Amino acid sequence: MKGNPNDRSFVNSFCVLCFRRVGYASDMKHTSQIVLDPPSYDEQTWNHHGLELCFYVWGTLSENKPTLLFLHGWLDHGASWNTVGNRLSRLGYHCIALDHRGHGHSAHIPPYEEYHFADYIADLQTFIIE
Repeated sequence: MKGNPNDRSFVNSFCVLCFRRVGYASDMKHTSQIVLDPPSYDEQTWNHHGLELCFYVWGTLSENKPTLLFLHGWLDHGASWNTVGNRLSRLGYHCIALDHRGHGHSAHIPPYEEYHFADYIADLQTFIIE
């Protein structure tokens, strides 16, 4: 797809393309027509070095399809993947979205500490291994 990523129409076209690929919006012309699904996830917590991190699960494990792990952006949360996770789980995928530390329902670090991307990566690596 060609275009300037800072151009809003480019971003909207890209979002529509992504939704079309999961069978969500084959007749959509604009992302403003997207209707979000109601919450349909199983919310769970995981303790990582004393910090309670939240994650969301859609679907069940399958021998035929991989587990998909969704990561949210800065100042977002894992439940924002609800519509995508819900639609993909209906297609047989097992989907998981993690709330990064300090986001969504995950715990925050103490006020005197700082967030570092290396910590987000370490959380994610341990989550995948466990």
